[in-house]
Amino acid sequence: MAETSYNSLEEERLATCSVRPKCKAPDDDMMLRSIRTGRLLCSKCYVHTPTGYIGSDEAKASDDRYFKGTTNDYVIIAAIIFPLSLVACTVAMFIDVNILGGWFGWMIAFMIGSGAGTFIARTARNATGKRVGRQSAVVAIGAVALAALMAPSVFYFISGYGLFFNLSTLDLAAIICAAGIGVVLYNSFMRRI
Repeated sequence: MAETSYNSLEEERLATCSVRPKCKAPDDDMMLRSIRTGRLLCSKCYVHTPTGYIGSDEAKASDDRYFKGTTNDYVIIAAIIFPLSLVACTVAMFIDVNILGGWFGWMIAFMIGSGAGTFIARTARNATGKRVGRQSAVVAIGAVALAALMAPSVFYFISGYGLFFNLSTLDLAAIICAAGIGVVLYNSFMRRI
């Protein structure tokens, strides 16, 4: 092992940790080393990866290569995801109320949501040039949640009851469809490939 100028591992950890000078917690004698740089990590700055441990600053630098999205991309993502999710949730609600109702209708709603989520995620990522920001998944799920809240209003407007908004008309099929869309979107926007 290479000779270091440090007298103890604690001195080495305190000298090389980027988080420890800002942190007032006592040293915890952790013996983890970063797989990239070989420096000792404290309990505040390590990040577990599938291949080992790295420092939080190294993890952020690695993520910065992936997250290249801008605020314009967030607007594009919301503008694409909201109307497409609204259509999918309304269709799922129509099938549940008018055709299949009950447990089987909810299963169909989840399948519609998963399939629609795949199409919506691909469309949104292609529209932004496959750029993703750190908050893209949050914006996407927010747009889907808003679409699930608006789906009953659209459904009842199409059915001829007029345009109104009331949370008591929220349908479980729309929520299940939105959950299927949200799961697919989250995985699409957080995938670092």
